[in-house]
Amino acid sequence: RIIKYRNSLGGFVSTDQLSEVYGLKPEVIKNVLERYYVEAPLLTKLNLNEDSIKVLAKHPYISYALAKVVIAYKEQHGAYKSIEDLRKIKIMTDSLFYKLSPYLKVDNADLLE
Repeated sequence: RIIKYRNSLGGFVSTDQLSEVYGLKPEVIKNVLERYYVEAPLLTKLNLNEDSIKVLAKHPYISYALAKVVIAYKEQHGAYKSIEDLRKIKIMTDSLFYKLSPYLKVDNADLLE
């Protein structure tokens, strides 16, 4: 379950994320952390300008409703210039933004011109 959750996130950025793994008891987490560690990963990042609602909604931190709003905002206002643009979305809380931001990017060839 730990590996499956890690893969669905795109990598762990903190040992605290182990508590998000379904059914993992605190004593198991403690035992895991005594034997293993989370090192700076190469995260798999979602592209806000290119990924679809379906792709965004597969991430554990993004509901289908949030994915729809993220895409709708892009369609209404144009391509995201930075992930900070997500803060302009009313349903994007600070805590969700900080939790989600390591997993996002805004690569787009049009922005480089």
